Amino acid sequence: KHLINSAELALQNLSQSPVESFDIFNKKILKEVIVASCLCHDIGKSTEYFQQYLSSAEGKKKKLREKDETKHGLLSAVSTFYAVEKQLEGEQVKGDERTFMSFIAFIIVRRHHGDLRDVLDEALISTRNEQILSNQVESIDENKLIVLNKYLEGAGLKQEISKDLLRKWTSSIKSDLRKIR
Repeated sequence: KHLINSAELALQNLSQSPVESFDIFNKKILKEVIVASCLCHDIGKSTEYFQQYLSSAEGKKKKLREKDETKHGLLSAVSTFYAVEKQLEGEQVKGDERTFMSFIAFIIVRRHHGDLRDVLDEALISTRNEQILSNQVESIDENKLIVLNKYLEGAGLKQEISKDLLRKWTSSIKSDLRKIR
């Protein structure tokens, strides 16, 4: 519900904007980026690590909050990167421009609960982060992800999200971001 509400609120803000385009990106393209970004911005919360954190007593929450696998921003950002790519397929957006918009969405989602650092540093995925992403993906309940996908598709997301795709994305993101740097 939160993901869908976020998308609806962001789209409402976009529709009320007097600006019809941002550089070469018109409102229709921005709408697609917003939909994918908002609907994926908390996908990382679907991990067992985050779910365990949510259901824990306050004393245990502090310890779980410090665990890297509990943090949801990077996995959400990876999902967003590829979802925006898919969302913009068929639109009048060239490959480099689509990748640029996907990268901007990646940065926004990666840091949506924290401070923005050097943008070029945000494109770096360490070996440790690769392992954390792998652990997170493996902890996701596939059946719950199937249910979530139905809601996201109903809200306009063109990219299905599965554990197999998450595995592929988390193993590809390092090299895909390297091309941007």
